[in-house]
Amino acid sequence: MEEDGEATQPRYGALVLADPTRQLWTKVMTPPQKQNTCKNTAKYLRYVQYPEILHKYLAQLYNISRDYSEGVFSLLSEPKFDMKEVQELAKEAHLWYRNKAFLPTNEEKLRHALSQVW
Repeated sequence: MEEDGEATQPRYGALVLADPTRQLWTKVMTPPQKQNTCKNTAKYLRYVQYPEILHKYLAQLYNISRDYSEGVFSLLSEPKFDMKEVQELAKEAHLWYRNKAFLPTNEEKLRHALSQVW
C-alpha cells in the first residue's frame, strides 16, 4: 500500500484500533495539551524498570503519532536506546501478541468490503 508516496503497512489489528487516538492527537489536541500528555506519560514511564517495555510502549505511541513518541522519548531521563530502534519496532508493533492464523487475509477484507457494498 502507498499513502502520500510512502509505503505503509496493511491497516488492521492494533494499527486500525489506534485511529481514534491518532485523530484525537492530530486534530483535537492543542500543542499545550500534547506537551502535557507527553510530560505526564514520561513522568510515569520513569517507574518502568525494563528497557524492552519502554521500547515497545514508545513503538505503540509511534504508530499513533511520530511526534507523540518523540515527545515522550525526549523527556525520558537517560534512555538506553535511540529513536531509530523505536521506529524499527513500530513497523511490526501492530502485530505483537496476535496469532497470525486469526488475522484476516487480503481476500477476506475484499470479500467483507464487497458484502458491505452489495
